[in-house]
Amino acid sequence: MARRMFSLFDEYQSKENSKHTSRAMRENARQGFFNGSRAPFGYRAISTEISGARGRKKKRLEIDEAEAVIVRKVYDLYLNGHQGRTLGIKEIVKHLMERNQLHRATSWTIHKVHDILSSTTYVGEYFFNVHDSKTGKKRPESEWVKTTIPALIDPATFERARALREA
Repeated sequence: MARRMFSLFDEYQSKENSKHTSRAMRENARQGFFNGSRAPFGYRAISTEISGARGRKKKRLEIDEAEAVIVRKVYDLYLNGHQGRTLGIKEIVKHLMERNQLHRATSWTIHKVHDILSSTTYVGEYFFNVHDSKTGKKRPESEWVKTTIPALIDPATFERARALREA
């Protein structure tokens, strides 16, 4: 009976810790800081002078110029083609792999190129709290936390790519 009581208290404490951590991370994102461990392709997480809990420096997203060149090239290839030939996502993957332009030391995939072409991150809108970590399902948009970051692509280019994808 005592073991069950201790287990109940442990479970309650774990849920409370989870609730407080989630709240702190959402607030951190509202303030414009990056909570993740790996920045989106084209960006890097840099430490700021502001300290968070336990003395760790808070991070912001900054453009990584080496990767940003590739992101801009992906949009250019998708919208303008290469040598007069239009390129779809699959052909862009082939084009990048033929030129040894890797995605953080790994091969490009159709999914990675599609993510670049469809993510609002590249126009300066990074969203935190999109997926539930337990179920992996998307949360309602009302729960997402929008963080403004430096844009890699202008909104007109992003809209042209979106319109072309939908067509």
